[in-house]
Amino acid sequence: MSAPWLLCAAAAVVLLATLRPAAAYFSEEKPPEESSVQPPAVVVAVLARNAEHSLPFYLGALERLRYPKHRVSVWVATDHNSDNTTAILREWLTTMQKHYHYVEWRPMEQPVSYVGELGPKHWPNTRYEYVMKLKQAALNFARKRWADYILGYYRRTAEYFPTRQRQRLGCFPVPMVHSTMLLDLRKEGMKELAFFPPHKDYSWPYDDIIVFAFSCRAADIQMYLCNKERYGFLNVPAKPHHTLEDDQLNFVHLHLESIIEGPRMYPSRIVHMFPKKRDLVGFDEIYLINLRRRADRRDRMLFSLNELEVDVKVVDAVDGNALNSSDIKLLGVDLLPGYYDPFS
Repeated sequence: MSAPWLLCAAAAVVLLATLRPAAAYFSEEKPPEESSVQPPAVVVAVLARNAEHSLPFYLGALERLRYPKHRVSVWVATDHNSDNTTAILREWLTTMQKHYHYVEWRPMEQPVSYVGELGPKHWPNTRYEYVMKLKQAALNFARKRWADYILGYYRRTAEYFPTRQRQRLGCFPVPMVHSTMLLDLRKEGMKELAFFPPHKDYSWPYDDIIVFAFSCRAADIQMYLCNKERYGFLNVPAKPHHTLEDDQLNFVHLHLESIIEGPRMYPSRIVHMFPKKRDLVGFDEIYLINLRRRADRRDRMLFSLNELEVDVKVVDAVDGNALNSSDIKLLGVDLLPGYYDPFS
């Protein structure tokens, strides 16, 4: 497991209604109205490893879900970390657990790497097997609560980029999904689905995503992708040789993209985040020249440069709209013959 993996489950509520309204004792009486039904019970499972850089934003999104927290149970597992992931989760759970219906916490401090692992982004079979067992445990936990189950989409087909970039909107049948999916565990066929152990006929690579996709196919269950709404962001998939620093930089770029494309990502209000360590990246000075009246641009640039840990000095730009011909002459500027200001 690398970045946080989200699992949501919503329990079904079945109401048995009579075929006709109950008769009143007196003709002038009205039958009492039915009381409102509580929202479905939800299980959110978080599997995180070495996610210190992105976890506060993930938890922040979880905090801001517009869903009653007393109907939500949280199942959290973390292991094999070489960063501050465990401490962040513990800090968040300590404050937030009182708001949720139930919290199950599964930390493992040691070891910090898997057998045969060449780096934090390398996936040997030992890592796949452990993650599949964790996902299966989360699935079993959700089933015990009669829940639905949520995982995302990742498949490099011809339709992948138009779909991911939302140039093609709708709900589409897909061969496999990654990160976020919703399973209705009330359906009979869902009993056959599993992350671990793999299906007896499975002979492809040892990968939790492919194993689960094969399980769906064997149970004759079609997966669908819905991108009608933007649900969040996916970091650039890391290569086996990438380091945690590479992953952190990719997340910074993703964070900056969210400012432009929206919705913007905000960190958790609970988790402590260390301030950025800005420097001049080898230069004597770095200047940010900005029109004073464009405070929106200045604030966006200062935020972006802070995320990139670049230290700058803000200098007010000369506002051409505030200058007249006398001001220009005082500056010793001679205008070219025939020049005129197209914005005047």
